[in-house]
Amino acid sequence: MNSDESSLAPRQDRSRATVERLLNATIELLDQAGLEGAVIPRIAVAAGMAPANVYRRFADKNSLLRAAFLHALVQSNGANEHVLGTQLRGATLAASARNLVAVLVDQYRQHPQFLRALSRFIDGDSDQGFVQRARALIGAN
Repeated sequence: MNSDESSLAPRQDRSRATVERLLNATIELLDQAGLEGAVIPRIAVAAGMAPANVYRRFADKNSLLRAAFLHALVQSNGANEHVLGTQLRGATLAASARNLVAVLVDQYRQHPQFLRALSRFIDGDSDQGFVQRARALIGAN
């Protein structure tokens, strides 16, 4: 979670696990149903909690979405570093480029709704700190 977010930073393991469940449920709904489908009641049900518990952790839906998008981008970057590190080691430049493009295309094929939701959210969000951080993570990806 990012300090720019208006969420309460969890201190206890159980609280961190709750936030993790919320973020993962949000990411899953964004991936399945896009921005329109990621509403607080559905996110809460997917995370196994009441909607009021969401607002205990996040000021509003947009702060939850920001945290979820950043969480997903950080995870994606870590996964890509591992995959590309193993695929690019000792390869030719042409083979490295092919592998890189294949990984990126595969991500788009696997997560079109999520990526569309991310793009739309970034384009419409007024939190420039989030927008800059998200774009930096996308660029690093």
